[in-house]
Amino acid sequence: MINPVVKYGDFVEVNVGYVVCEPHGTDFSWLELRKLPTKQLMQRGLVSANTCGKATVSPRPGELIIFVRPLNLWERLRQ
Repeated sequence: MINPVVKYGDFVEVNVGYVVCEPHGTDFSWLELRKLPTKQLMQRGLVSANTCGKATVSPRPGELIIFVRPLNLWERLRQ
């Protein structure tokens, strides 16, 4: 989003409708809700890990970057 307007709170909640490209344990949801610290996001920016590829990005203040991929057939069937 460019210039989003949000209420300042302790955390920003993000619901990602794709598979997040981060290491996961054995029990996780592809459609999980993430709570991210607002202060860190605004001061330094946040970038998620990327286990789906080699792309990297440096965090910038006020930016949130989450690497995702679409669900594959097996993941869609398990939902």
